[in-house]
Amino acid sequence: MASLALAVFKNLEGDDPMRIRSLSIAAAAVLALGAAACTQAEQNKAEADASAAAADATAAAEHAGDAAATAVDSAADATAAAATDAAAATSNAADKAGTAIKDGAVDAAAATEKAAAEARAKLEKH
Repeated sequence: MASLALAVFKNLEGDDPMRIRSLSIAAAAVLALGAAACTQAEQNKAEADASAAAADATAAAEHAGDAAATAVDSAADATAAAATDAAAATSNAADKAGTAIKDGAVDAAAATEKAAAEARAKLEKH
């Protein structure tokens, strides 16, 4: 029994707390089930059950890690899309403002020319 618990701890890879916790629980289960089992057959079954539980816990932890990575990727994609949309909206607003300023300047020049022409016409009449 102790050899299986030792094998479980030797199987730890990295510092993933969820994985360490799952394997610790599985190792404790191996020791507890082994102590409660009376015959060799019961001990073998307890070891097999604990190994299966450890494998299931490891798979669940890896799946949770994959799901978290997918969520982070999705959030990054959404942030990039929002930044792109904001840049496009800012560019469009700047283009519209530039066009409005240009149109206003053209209109002001035309109004100035018209006022000057009217002033000249009045002066010429007098």
